[in-house]
Parts: sequence; structure tokens; C-alpha cells
Amino acid sequence: MTHFLVENRKGGQQGLPPGHVPKGNTPDAKRGELAFRQRGCLACHSHKAIPDPDKKLSAAFGPHLSRIQGKIPHDPKNPTAAASEVSAGSTRG
Repeated sequence: MTHFLVENRKGGQQGLPPGHVPKGNTPDAKRGELAFRQRGCLACHSHKAIPDPDKKLSAAFGPHLSRIQGKIPHDPKNPTAAASEVSAGSTRG
């Protein structure tokens, strides 16, 4: 999915600035968790906030997404650099 997003961003499209929240939207952790569960992220990833004692929900071949902010550097001058690194597989682990 990250590769798809990175590839479709190319060609002059600009991403949103870091921390940007579209007008009328309010960040909501519960909605984020629901999206994470419903959009298929768990098909490849796991996250400590989603209990999975039987290991039936989460896969182990995608990067573990807990504390992802510490795994991917953020550069305000080049906000898409981290997505390119993820696309290349450099943040596994």
C-alpha cells in the first residue's frame, strides 16, 4: 500500500504538510484504530494497541507499526523521503 501511495504521489502532486488536518476534520484516535482494523492493515502488520493473543489477527511479515514515529525519520523539508524509504523496505523490524 505504501508503494502504491508513493507511486501515485509522483507526477507533480504535492502531499499535505506534516500535521495538516483538513478543514472540518478533527483527529480521532478511535477512528484511526477503526480504519486500521477495517482497511486491512492487519493483513501485513501488527500493532501493540490491538490485542491478538492467538496471533490470528496480525501478520508478522510487514513492519510492526507500534511506535512507527520513532522508526521513520521526519524531515519537514522533505516530508515524502520517509515514504520512499518505507517503499524501499529500509524500515523493516
